Amino acid sequence: MATGDVNFDASDITWAHAVNSREAVERELSGPLDFIESDVSLGVLKDRTFDPLMPILAHPPETTSDISLEDFLKLASGTTKGIKLDFKSIEVVEPSLIILQKHADKMNYSLWLNADILAGPIKASGIPVKVDTFFLLCRQYFPTAVLSVGWTTEWYITYSPDMWHYDWEHVRKMADIIRCFGYEGKFPTYTFPVRAIFASRSIKQLQWLLGVIPDSSLTVWSGLKDFLELEDLLRIRSSFPLNKVYYDVPDPVGSTFQEAKNQTVPTIKNISVNKNQWMTFTRGPVSECPSFTYTTNNFIVFGRSINTAVLLRKLITIDDDHGLKVQAKVRFFSAYDQKGSSSFGHELTLSIVDVSLLSKNISADSLNLSHSDTEILWTAMNKSKVHTFEHNQSDQCRIFKLDTNADRSFQAWVVPCYEMDEKQTLEEIAVFGQAEVPSNKRLVLPKGPFMIGFMSSGEGHVVIQDFEISDKKEKNKTNASSTISITMGFFTILFLYGIMRRFSV
Repeated sequence: MATGDVNFDASDITWAHAVNSREAVERELSGPLDFIESDVSLGVLKDRTFDPLMPILAHPPETTSDISLEDFLKLASGTTKGIKLDFKSIEVVEPSLIILQKHADKMNYSLWLNADILAGPIKASGIPVKVDTFFLLCRQYFPTAVLSVGWTTEWYITYSPDMWHYDWEHVRKMADIIRCFGYEGKFPTYTFPVRAIFASRSIKQLQWLLGVIPDSSLTVWSGLKDFLELEDLLRIRSSFPLNKVYYDVPDPVGSTFQEAKNQTVPTIKNISVNKNQWMTFTRGPVSECPSFTYTTNNFIVFGRSINTAVLLRKLITIDDDHGLKVQAKVRFFSAYDQKGSSSFGHELTLSIVDVSLLSKNISADSLNLSHSDTEILWTAMNKSKVHTFEHNQSDQCRIFKLDTNADRSFQAWVVPCYEMDEKQTLEEIAVFGQAEVPSNKRLVLPKGPFMIGFMSSGEGHVVIQDFEISDKKEKNKTNASSTISITMGFFTILFLYGIMRRFSV
């Protein structure tokens, strides 16, 4: 189950789901499937209904079973199959872990501990397992177990398809609680169980989550009545490295996927993060997890309630060989505890900072700044604003494009967030939007080296996604063709002149 091995295909792992009876346990332990998943609840055995409550294999609302967790572990002694235990309440976690610890020396299998620790889509009514208690108990009893942590979810066909996804607030909160729990850099292995019908429409959010949580993976599952299609699974398959996604999906779509999966080639082979691409500065202490800003290769997810600036480390110069082209998508979103409210103020400012304003010595092609430079930096960025995007309390996103090759222009549009499909180009998305910045806005750029950066402030969050930058200057096709025409004209004159001399002789 080594997700770190890039040659490992996690979709090859097969699953026995809802193994909650003695008959099912015995059948699956001797069967061909790789993983056994059982639900663990507090209850009683069917023939001992007056006994105290104990961990049993049962899915709520069932409170009785013919097999206890203790008996299950005795039967599983010596197996090499993986075992995933899905805890249905926080009350069952500690007594279950105490039983597990008693059998630890006989465990030759991969152990996954699963719980839904956050409320997720769509309007989920299930009560999440208390996250801090769950993490503390798992670290105390089984620090080496894989933690499978997800969201409570609900889906009905009557819900509008534009609601079928995990929001940025869901993945941001998941990253926050893991990062801020106090692992001190020694994270356990995490997998995130995601509902397939939502995951296929949340590719960017889930790619980002795997990027910021080391050695993590997804486990895709589906409800029996979900409106899941093969295309949903193939889209997930094409969007993540093969070793990062497990598929626990029922038939018939599950078996159809297994037959068709090798026809799809993932667009990325690994999820790597360049942590040195950006510099982050804050005005004031970052005392809470929601204030933290995550920077990855082409995503910046800003914290809330604190002024934050990020600067691209690379110094940029405009000359005969170098230009600048930047484009990205901007989405404002509420914090998890704001419950999807759009009533919050937030601003995001794009700045082009003249390095000379920072009074720093320039070396090579980057500039090293420290937090002692924060006030100077803040002043310089405020003097160098290109544009400020303001959250307008509606479900509207922004896209922008800065291009020094096109009359040094800056353009921005307001677009419906549901139109921000990664398969479309910026120009194709702009068709559905309204211009926020006219196309004829000219940029005044510094003569010397400069840096590009963003400032964020407000009570919500904002994400910059699909950030692209290039400093290669485009060749002027018009000038090139004119040069060719002039050259060809010159040789034509020489040719005609030669013919005329020949006939004159």
